[in-house]
Amino acid sequence: MGLSYLLVSLSPIILLPFLTHNLTTENFGVWVQFTITVTIVPAIAILGLPYSFVRYMSTSKSREEIQESFYTISFVIALVSMGLSLLLFLFAEPISRALFNDNLPVALILPVSIFFAANILVFFDFFRTLQKTRLYNFFYLLQAYLMVILTAVLVVNGFGILGAVVGFLISQLIIFGMMLGIIIKNIGFILPRFINLREYLHFSVPIVPTHISTWILDASDRYVIGFLISLTAVGFYSGGYTVGSLIMVLLSPFYTLLLPILSKYYLENDLHSIKRFLNHSLKLFLAVAIPFTFILTFLSEPLLLLLSTPEIAANSFFLVPVVAVGGIFYGLFGIVTQIIILIKRTKLTGNIWMIIIILNLVLDILLGYRFGIFGVAFTSLVMFIIAFAATSHFAFKVINCNFYPTFIIKSIFSSSIIGLILWLVNPHGILDVVFALIYCPILYMILMLVLRGIRTYEILILVNIFKDLIFYDKLKDLVRN
Repeated sequence: MGLSYLLVSLSPIILLPFLTHNLTTENFGVWVQFTITVTIVPAIAILGLPYSFVRYMSTSKSREEIQESFYTISFVIALVSMGLSLLLFLFAEPISRALFNDNLPVALILPVSIFFAANILVFFDFFRTLQKTRLYNFFYLLQAYLMVILTAVLVVNGFGILGAVVGFLISQLIIFGMMLGIIIKNIGFILPRFINLREYLHFSVPIVPTHISTWILDASDRYVIGFLISLTAVGFYSGGYTVGSLIMVLLSPFYTLLLPILSKYYLENDLHSIKRFLNHSLKLFLAVAIPFTFILTFLSEPLLLLLSTPEIAANSFFLVPVVAVGGIFYGLFGIVTQIIILIKRTKLTGNIWMIIIILNLVLDILLGYRFGIFGVAFTSLVMFIIAFAATSHFAFKVINCNFYPTFIIKSIFSSSIIGLILWLVNPHGILDVVFALIYCPILYMILMLVLRGIRTYEILILVNIFKDLIFYDKLKDLVRN
């Protein structure tokens, strides 16, 4: 799953040159507004219900229970997303003026795309809950790269921003049909009786602000920039944010896989195992995120020059370290918040994020007006620090986690040396950047071993895990043959 998320995180980077070299900066801003809206509205439409499915069905072995739960949630989300889509369709004209520079066709495609996006989110959580990791990864990769291929082909062939959003929609239709077919084949189809809907909503609705937190912050940032500055500034901000937010991708495997596993241990009242999983997750995340932040910071300008235009690179490279550090704190929050979900205190994190969302909007306007896109990026960093600090305060009253301060100091020191080397070498061009991305992690690993920040046995554990996975695949092939 970690490899899948890494590959998916590269998909917007791969698509970026096709968009920036074939669309005007203004139309690139329209694309950003479209994709952000297609992300944020479905996240609200699902009402946090997939979390109920993950939390309650992770330990269920009954086909009937899974059917009832899944189709109850699916029907509700389909109705809500359809209602929101119809509303957006009715207001397509003012939406096109506000968000898409009077591009009405884009505004008309938006509601259809939102409907399918909401339902696809539910399908992904079906595979997540039943721990069908291979299917989850397959569709996760297919969705990302099918969208890249279709969008790039249509844009390069001169269909402009309209071709880009049509490519996006076609990829959704294909993924929706394939996933629905596999789910029906696995569990059949029933009409739900909505037996546990009230309990599911009571648990899930408070999660909505948490679940959509990054998207709301991201969307509000870009909307504020669009209104206060210009769509061109949205394009600049998006370039720096795309590179800096790669840090958040490191959280995805933990956020996806931890809850189903921890739910089983919580049912058995095995708090020791839960704490062990959380501690190892925190250390592993920081071990990768800290050096990755330094590498992205010192490679920000050459990366943006390779992936976009000189204009975007010159006006956005300074955002990368701010966004990346914010990503570290959001990653820590994402792991710690699993404790809050386990004890079903979802209203707590919901309230925290409601306050943060309002505060973020106020500071976006104030700092954005005063300091431009840098002020908006800095606001996001502050919000992620607040979210992590507030959530940890309450979560650690239940299960206290270890942040390994000595390890963090050694990691920052080793990463600083890497940063100094990158600053002295000053890589430019694709070969220099690729070479830097290869030797920097190797050098970091050597430095951490010398400083005993990472122990030899920890590396051996990871090596043995990969060996086990490879052997398991070979064994399955042997049995199948």
